[in-house]
Amino acid sequence: MVVPATWLWRLRHPVGRFLHRYLLRPLGVAVAWVWRYTVVALFRGLVAIGRLGYRYLLRPVGLAVAWAWRHTAVPLFRGVVFLLRVTVVAPARWTYRAVLAPAGRWLRDDILRPIGAAVREVLTALGVRRG
Repeated sequence: MVVPATWLWRLRHPVGRFLHRYLLRPLGVAVAWVWRYTVVALFRGLVAIGRLGYRYLLRPVGLAVAWAWRHTAVPLFRGVVFLLRVTVVAPARWTYRAVLAPAGRWLRDDILRPIGAAVREVLTALGVRRG
């Protein structure tokens, strides 16, 4: 049996209206209601809790940590730097200025320069080096 296309067209409209009116629209309204009153409300509640947590917990703790760092760690670091300067840098500077520099000048002036002059004279006398 062949069903004309117009009959299918006429049949589609009432079925489509029925499905839309009694199934699809109530289902869409229910989904929108669930979304609006559960998911959105839950999200807004979480945002409010996050704001309160930031305002009354995270920010004060962060400010306290920053204050503690500023008022304890920085002076402590300066004290450590001072101790290193007094116990390491100053003795090393004194050792260089009072011991190593004079010893190096003595080695250069009294030992190495006369040896160099003698070697140059010997090489010049042997004709290896021009004077």
